[in-house]
This record gives sequence, structure tokens and C-alpha cells, in this order.
Amino acid sequence: EGGESSGVFESRPIIDFWENVIEPEKDSSRIALEEAQRDEIASLKKEHEKNVKNLEKKLQSLEKKSSQQQGKIHLLEKSVQVPSHVTSSLISLLISHHVEAQA
Repeated sequence: EGGESSGVFESRPIIDFWENVIEPEKDSSRIALEEAQRDEIASLKKEHEKNVKNLEKKLQSLEKKSSQQQGKIHLLEKSVQVPSHVTSSLISLLISHHVEAQA
């Protein structure tokens, strides 16, 4: 009987050590880890928001350039329009050359 009770008594310092040293250490490590994770998440969110803003600026710039290009294309199309009488003359000329080439 004495051996059993002394075994329980001897394990008490180990239990005390576990409760007073190991558990608080685990808790502080867990808390530190959670804080580090929160900081990392906040940093990633901030970086993500910055990236989104940059992409939005690039998109607006591209849309503006595209709009300018469309405007230039429209102006070019207007300046290159051939009057209908010239078009019909060219068509009849092509037809006559085609007919001569066939003969």
C-alpha cells in the first residue's frame, strides 16, 4: 500500500509542473500564434485591397485607351469613305476588265 501512495505522491510534482509550467506555456504559444495569424491575415487583406485598386486603375486606363482607339478608328473610317459615284465607277471598270479578260 505504501508503494502505491508514494507513487501518487511522486507524480504530484509532475502534475504541478504540467499545470503550472507546460499548460501556461502552451496557452501563451497558442495566443502568440493566433496573434501572428491575425497580423498575417490583416497584412494579406491590405495587400489584396492594394492589388485590386491597382487592377481597377489599369482597367480604367485600358478602357480609356480603347475608347480613344475606337474614336480614332471611327475618324479613319469617316476620312476613308469613298463617294458612291467613285465606287460605282470602280465596279464597272472591274467588270469591264473581267469581261475583256474572259474574251
